[in-house]
Amino acid sequence: METGQGRGTAANRFNYFVAAFMVAVAAVIGHGTFLVARPRGDISMPTVFPGVLIAVLLVLALLLVQKTRTDALPAPDGEPISLAGHVKAASIFAIAVAYPLAMLVIGFPAATALALTAFCITLGERRYWLVLLYALAFAAFVYGVFVMALRVPLPMGLFE
Repeated sequence: METGQGRGTAANRFNYFVAAFMVAVAAVIGHGTFLVARPRGDISMPTVFPGVLIAVLLVLALLLVQKTRTDALPAPDGEPISLAGHVKAASIFAIAVAYPLAMLVIGFPAATALALTAFCITLGERRYWLVLLYALAFAAFVYGVFVMALRVPLPMGLFE
């Protein structure tokens, strides 16, 4: 495997952009988690997952910057991404953007099941019964863990 030596500055700029984006996402999560006023007596358990997510994002961003500065990243191999690959990537991005918006309207369980179904079909799974089973089971499992076991409120949209 070749090392990243000789790679252009465009690849390095993109890596720095991705690292900065990761730090920005961590800042947004941190603001929404720790700086938004909560009523007194609110439990702190819902802040554990966002705190871990922030730490992981910051560590990965630092690693990316360090690997880019030392030119230790492997060079990309293979053919350039085809138009179909770009369309698939854009579809996945669109689903990821639509998911939290749909969650506010139709609620967490329905939006999660729909998003997982859309992700699986976009990625090429054609056993629709398995996709539907997986999506419904996962949405029910996460709902049960967060709402029933941890008592963390989730958006219910139309079902509130």
